[in-house]
Amino acid sequence: MGTTIARLALIVLLAATGFAQGSDSHSAFDAASVKLSGGDPVIPGVSHRMRGGPGTGSPGRITYTQVPLMQVLMKAWDLRDYQIAGPAWLYGVVDRTALYTIMATLPPETTKQEFQAMLQNLVVKRFRMEFHRETRKVAGFDLVVAQGGPILKESADPDAPEPTTGPPTGVGRDGFSLLPPGHGAGIVWANGMRAKFQSYTVAEFVDKYLRLFLNGSMGGDPGPIRDETGLTGKYDFTLAFDDQGGAFGSPAAQTATPPAATVPSGLPDIFNAVDKQLGLKLVRVKEIPLDVLVIAHIEKVPIEN
Repeated sequence: MGTTIARLALIVLLAATGFAQGSDSHSAFDAASVKLSGGDPVIPGVSHRMRGGPGTGSPGRITYTQVPLMQVLMKAWDLRDYQIAGPAWLYGVVDRTALYTIMATLPPETTKQEFQAMLQNLVVKRFRMEFHRETRKVAGFDLVVAQGGPILKESADPDAPEPTTGPPTGVGRDGFSLLPPGHGAGIVWANGMRAKFQSYTVAEFVDKYLRLFLNGSMGGDPGPIRDETGLTGKYDFTLAFDDQGGAFGSPAAQTATPPAATVPSGLPDIFNAVDKQLGLKLVRVKEIPLDVLVIAHIEKVPIEN
């Protein structure tokens, strides 16, 4: 009786949230395989990667090899990790054995939105996931233009595609990566962090890198970072900063325990580097409204094929 009620509740939940499996050909993959693979041998260049899907070179098939379920959730609901609240094992730093291999084929001409619905349905069904959405207010940062204005060089080729000649080819005399022409980024981590960006928007920088930089420098999750600069162009710029706790000296930093002392890099902390080198400023915000996916139940071992 209890099992029947639980299943009925899950069906009602799926229908109410619009993620129920149905007869619509765009609500499910043509075929899908899901398995727990945390104990499988790691294959260099293959494991821990998510490949395929709409907008890629393999739009009709996805292959996710030994990836944390958190990454799949982020992909399916188009959210960041700090927008997902669930059990501790979802976070790879807590349980590194919770890795999954997912392979699926998509109907022809599947859109991104349809693909996300398929992935949502797959996760809900195979992991018996129960969830709801809610708005929470959390602390974070706004990135704004500093008083003196931005210090960003507009890209000479804003329409440049991703480079086809490969990743960074080395390190220049200035300590920054040598990048092939086109849109790209390179990170050199040696006695401080030196990051180089080509044909990057500020929004891309914030989304892909700035939160990671803050996380490393502050020794903890900085929360959401909003791009409030109003800058919409593509730029070439560099950023050099001390990533070993230098940010703890900034009044904008949240209280946390700094990492063990290391050899000083002589570089500014992330807050001062963003200010002086980019002409932008990180401002602490106590309450940022955030759409959160709250997971009430999700099983670690999925229903396999």
